[in-house]
Amino acid sequence: MFTTPSVPQRGLGNRVFNLFLGATVGGGSTVNGMAYVRGARVDYDTWEEIGNRAWGWEELLKYFRKVITSHTVGLDTRTTRLTSRPSQAL
Repeated sequence: MFTTPSVPQRGLGNRVFNLFLGATVGGGSTVNGMAYVRGARVDYDTWEEIGNRAWGWEELLKYFRKVITSHTVGLDTRTTRLTSRPSQAL
């Protein structure tokens, strides 16, 4: 994995951001998928069932939502689904 600077972003005061790129078989989507895809509900619930208190889906869901809210345009926090426009929930 390596980084490269973005072009200046006019809408953000010409700020420049580091873009993370993956040098793997499958390209950058390999890295991107791991950064934004959370596990299945059954996995978290199983962790809790085997003795890891507060590691179940319901307990962790509020933290998953905190990670993605206010950072993603068009997010409906009631469903945690992305939309094409903020007012258009799926």
